[in-house]
Amino acid sequence: MFTKLWRFGRHYWQLSLALAAAIVSLGFQLFGPDVVVHWLLGLVSLILAVPIIVEMWEDLRTGRYGIDILAVTAIITSVLLRQYWAAIVIVIMFTGGEALEDYAERRAHAELDALLKRAPQQAHVLRGRKVLDIKATEVHVSDKIIIKAGEVVPVDTVILEGTATFDESSLTGESVPVVRQSRISIETPNTA
Repeated sequence: MFTKLWRFGRHYWQLSLALAAAIVSLGFQLFGPDVVVHWLLGLVSLILAVPIIVEMWEDLRTGRYGIDILAVTAIITSVLLRQYWAAIVIVIMFTGGEALEDYAERRAHAELDALLKRAPQQAHVLRGRKVLDIKATEVHVSDKIIIKAGEVVPVDTVILEGTATFDESSLTGESVPVVRQSRISIETPNTA
């Protein structure tokens, strides 16, 4: 657990520094002089505003702008107005939002990589009376493929014969296997 916290602290150092400053300041607020609280919160808020200012400057140079302009303005104004707790809360909200965004992006990449690793590379294609193993990327629209029990379906398909149970969790998120059957039905003529 300590190693996870250490990695989190190193990776999201701005958020970690802001949280640490807030926790230490809270202790001083309860048991120590207010001057220490003001200096600590003000200094940490201004230090953490510097990377945001640099990022904002780069964005402005490329013709983009975003929430960082508002965050920098709010942080600096809060410090100038001696609202140190407001400044650190803004820093925590901004760096926390960036940390959550980064975490979600890294998680999505990991899920996508896992899904791509699970993707089948081969397909069993029926050609005449032979079953050939070919690359899944080489399957043509008119090819008939055979899917064996437990295999992942390599391409979009239509069931021509039979019934099968498919795990569609990677497509739909539904964990319960789904029964699929062929859409071809034989109609009997009405003899009335």
